[in-house]
Amino acid sequence: MARSISILHVEDDSSFASLAAEFLEREDDRFEVEPAASASEGLELLDAGDYDCVVSDYDMPGRNGIELLEAVREDYPSLPFVLFTGKGSEEVASEAISAGVSDYLQKGTGTERYELLANRIATHVERTRTQRDLERRESQLRTAQEMADLGRWHYDLVEDDLVWSDAVADIFDLPDDVSMTFESFLEYVHPDDRDHVLESWDRALKGDTYDIEHRILTGSGETRWVRERAEVDFDDDGEPVHALGVVQDVTDRKQREQRLREERDRREALFENPTDPVIEIEFDDRTPIIQDVNDTFETLFGHDREAVIGEPVSEAIVPPDSESQRHHDEITAQVLQGEPVVSEVRRQTHDGPRQFLLRVFPFEVSDTSTGTYAIYADLADRKQEQERLRRYQRAVEASGHSIYWTEPNGTITYVNPAFEEKTGYTAEEAIGQTPSILKSGEHDSEYYRDLWQTILSGDVWQSEIVNTTKSGERYVAHQTIAPVTNDGEIEHFVAVNADVTERKQYEQEIADLHRTATELVGADSRQAIYDRTIEAAEVLLDFGSAAIATEADGKLHVRSMSENVPLEERPSLPVEEGLAGKTYRTGESYLVDDAAVDETAAPQSEAIRAALSVPVGDYGVFQVTDDRPGAFDERDLELAQLLVLHTRTALRTLDRERELERRNDRLDQFARAVSHDVTNPLALATGRVELLQERYDDADLDDVQYALDRIRQLLDDLFVLSKTGEAVIDTEPVALSTVAETCFRTIRDTDATLDFDGSCEILADRTRLRQLLENLFHNAVEHGDGSARITVGVLDDRQGLYVADDGPGVPETDRDRIFEEGHSGSDGGTGLGLAIVREIAAAHGWEVTVCESADGGACFELTGVEFVD
Repeated sequence: MARSISILHVEDDSSFASLAAEFLEREDDRFEVEPAASASEGLELLDAGDYDCVVSDYDMPGRNGIELLEAVREDYPSLPFVLFTGKGSEEVASEAISAGVSDYLQKGTGTERYELLANRIATHVERTRTQRDLERRESQLRTAQEMADLGRWHYDLVEDDLVWSDAVADIFDLPDDVSMTFESFLEYVHPDDRDHVLESWDRALKGDTYDIEHRILTGSGETRWVRERAEVDFDDDGEPVHALGVVQDVTDRKQREQRLREERDRREALFENPTDPVIEIEFDDRTPIIQDVNDTFETLFGHDREAVIGEPVSEAIVPPDSESQRHHDEITAQVLQGEPVVSEVRRQTHDGPRQFLLRVFPFEVSDTSTGTYAIYADLADRKQEQERLRRYQRAVEASGHSIYWTEPNGTITYVNPAFEEKTGYTAEEAIGQTPSILKSGEHDSEYYRDLWQTILSGDVWQSEIVNTTKSGERYVAHQTIAPVTNDGEIEHFVAVNADVTERKQYEQEIADLHRTATELVGADSRQAIYDRTIEAAEVLLDFGSAAIATEADGKLHVRSMSENVPLEERPSLPVEEGLAGKTYRTGESYLVDDAAVDETAAPQSEAIRAALSVPVGDYGVFQVTDDRPGAFDERDLELAQLLVLHTRTALRTLDRERELERRNDRLDQFARAVSHDVTNPLALATGRVELLQERYDDADLDDVQYALDRIRQLLDDLFVLSKTGEAVIDTEPVALSTVAETCFRTIRDTDATLDFDGSCEILADRTRLRQLLENLFHNAVEHGDGSARITVGVLDDRQGLYVADDGPGVPETDRDRIFEEGHSGSDGGTGLGLAIVREIAAAHGWEVTVCESADGGACFELTGVEFVD
């Protein structure tokens, strides 16, 4: 006979309560409905009676339905409670769910709502009874096991003598007659639990209760769970003297609890899955009944949760056609046999039939009841995604970069062919490993810690990394690691490694070349330049031999070689012969792959097979050779040309410096001679002319005076020019307008004017700045026939200074050589004034150029000037 179901219906409308009771009892003959007119009456009846379910309205006098639910949950946490109300809203539903309602239904106007209510009541009551029966059977089983697995022990703390029963020895899997102490007992306690046992025992020796669960390692090495309880006796002084305890094997219970936790975790994980619809199903006889669905089910299928719970799967979501129903029956039979199912199915959604991939996982509800989780993956979206992934994988397979995928814990799950080719590891060798198989030891732990912190936080990592191939060869890669997420959770990482080894080598070679260029320019002799060139070649190029030869008397003489060959034994070659002669004559570079088949190579030795030959301007030739055919390529030739370019520049710089030193020496000697030998006679002549001019009014004397002034000016310019190469020794803040006005006053008997375009202070040597400005002012007056409008100003954005005039200007063809010594644009000029301007500017670290002024005259711009803020 079926067990009756006692229902407490709390409803303030007595007519509705009577109608509901009649419909419910008609729907299910097991139902017995007891009405209550208020929440208070309902609680009194609940305390006095034995009910299987509470059905309550929401809006009632006094306490409402939610408040009643909260009161019921305090004393009856597992009692089914259905809120059956005419006031429906999301707010009420949310409150009810938060308070622990079993189900929530709106009353509606049709009788079908009573049918649905009856179904829900029966479902929840049966589920609760099943759970209670399971708990009762488990309790009975635990009691039986406790009686069967209980062992006793006695511990004499004074003598440190531990005696236990045969049952304890069986639990520990030890001989019955084994002699034990407390210390030997601890050896069988699991290492991870020993501190817990010791701390609990120490508290027991101080009077606390000893009742703990922990793991042990048996004599056969098996891990078991035990529960220990003990009472400690104390002497008159309060010292512990002995203890009596029991040991119980609770391994089976612990394993069941673990399975229940895993099942609960699995259910939570499935139902919190935001991607796929999930249905929880239990079987009534052989019919699968829907017990619950997740939110994604409602979204994708378009069915309300309340409408499908309690319904057979075949009626709720399987299309009515015979093929779909037959397939459903086959799946049901397979599930009832305890087998998992993965199959494509058609299911009825709100928008019509749709294809899904169904995965069914059975689980035990009780000893006699089976349940399943059914997970549906939308195949329309899934197939599109699979095609997109196939296209992506084809692109990855064809990529020239090394690519691999890993799990979030770093385990490699995929490598592309480029990875196999670069690292030497096959896919079978790499998959299942971690990227640490590529570690070179180049990077410290901080590098890898930063890497993992970056990608685990969801960011992209980019950096250069030095890896090692399977054979031990190092290579440099630019590595990008990107996390691939799904709804915020990292599913895997994708690492793309672009091999930049050659680029890094090239960058290093260029850096070596720049360093070599600095050293070459700093060399103090041609021989030092030749030797440093060969040293640099040994770093940049892989060769058998290198040499640099220069031309003299129609021959190329070797000046430096990679081998330590004495100077007198180094070969010489006529410029008409061989590859070196051809290189020198044509001024072109040559790359020889195999001298044995190249008729133009004409090697001096049969051992020479490959060569690079580069001209060093008019100086000579640089060559590297090797005994391996094809030893050099275009990149080697490019590096050799760059190196020789620095060599040629250094040689020319050295020649210019030596020529400048010689010229300066001659100029200095000349200036000193002139100053010593001419100054006194010139002063005498000047004085005599002045006396004659006082006595006679003769135009010829004026011409003589002018000539003498020109000689004196020429001497002054020569002397200044000989000193301008000396370092500026005293810079200070100088007001430009003040110095310019002082310089302008030295220009006499002219109609020139001076204007300013802005004012400023600059850092300069005051005396040298005056010499510079006076020369520019005199230049403007000379070319303006005694009349000139001179402007001194600041360039835009304070890039420097300028001095401009309104004279005839400087033709573009003369602007490159106007600062050369001896060049003059007027008949009366010495040709030294602008050369002096250039030298003074250079001594300050400035650069002077000439262009056309706004008035069409000359504009001299000085850049690199340091302004005082």
